[in-house]
Amino acid sequence: VDIAQVISTIDECNWLVSYDKRQVISNLYQEFRQHSYSLNYSASKPSQGQEIMIFSNNLNVPTLFDNLARTVQLTLDL
Repeated sequence: VDIAQVISTIDECNWLVSYDKRQVISNLYQEFRQHSYSLNYSASKPSQGQEIMIFSNNLNVPTLFDNLARTVQLTLDL
């Protein structure tokens, strides 16, 4: 809760936070744009988790996701 309270007061710069996808987290940041995605874990045992990214209102998200999609595609093509 403290991080959500502090980060919601930041207006002068862009920010992005990522958490495990939980409804309580989504509720804490309900005033901001959010994007859910799956993440593959492979360090100890293969599994898949659900994550949520929350963006500051002044962050250019479409550009961010265009770059992320290209990075993921390049990784998959290797």
